[in-house]
Amino acid sequence: MNEQAMIAALANMEAKSDAGELTRYSAFTKRFFPRLPKIVRNDVKRKIAKRKQRQNPTKE
Repeated sequence: MNEQAMIAALANMEAKSDAGELTRYSAFTKRFFPRLPKIVRNDVKRKIAKRKQRQNPTKE
């Protein structure tokens, strides 16, 4: 693994951890999010991580 790939992997890990934190903020997600199937929760976190990597990401 070269340095460029390592930096990209670390940035991806950071984005995923931030996405996990975003799902804990509102009361709605505290109650609703845990009831979703695990595959759906993982998909939501992945989409949040990808959204944060955009040039002008939205917060919602």
